[in-house]
Amino acid sequence: MVSDKGSETVQMIDFQKLLRHDAAPEVTEDDFRSWVQVQSKHNTPIEGFWVWLREGEGHNVRDMILSGAAIFNSDDHLHVCVFNWLWPPLLQERLDEFREYWNNHTVRRQKEKDLPSGTSPVHIWTCPTHVRPTARDCRVNVRRDMIQELRDEIGGEEGRRQAYQFVTPEFQAAADGAYADLGYPRITLTTAWTVFLAIVDVLRARD
Repeated sequence: MVSDKGSETVQMIDFQKLLRHDAAPEVTEDDFRSWVQVQSKHNTPIEGFWVWLREGEGHNVRDMILSGAAIFNSDDHLHVCVFNWLWPPLLQERLDEFREYWNNHTVRRQKEKDLPSGTSPVHIWTCPTHVRPTARDCRVNVRRDMIQELRDEIGGEEGRRQAYQFVTPEFQAAADGAYADLGYPRITLTTAWTVFLAIVDVLRARD
């Protein structure tokens, strides 16, 4: 695994090492490190994805969020809650869709390339020998019970729910109700701020 040097990866690194040591003790850290941290500017594959995402979307996500600077009031608690209700799920949805596209897009065929080309990353990972007869399946199977133990260690299902919860359950229900009252308008990068204002107006009117 390769990541930047953010402090949020510390526990992830520990878990990765534990899983690798348990599943493949014959592969030592000296032989093949389970995790490598590099500066973001040197982690070119992941940093390069943002360009592909921007070109695929036709938008710069940061610019779309900042375009609401004249609308959003950070001192208004309702504004903060509606922002957290609307934007994180929208961005996650766009990232999920891009992930599906990227994993299934066809890599340009290059005869001189060491790595496989001419097919999709998903095909390469799932059927390596179909892509190259000499390919080896180097996957390592980890124990599901160990995965569950590590999940429980950081809070289990409840911990996961809280980590992905950007607003309280009560506000989530209120905002969902306001969204329903508006007829479920489609939320996109270009309509997000319009929907934001509409939700604010509905919730403000209910107070």
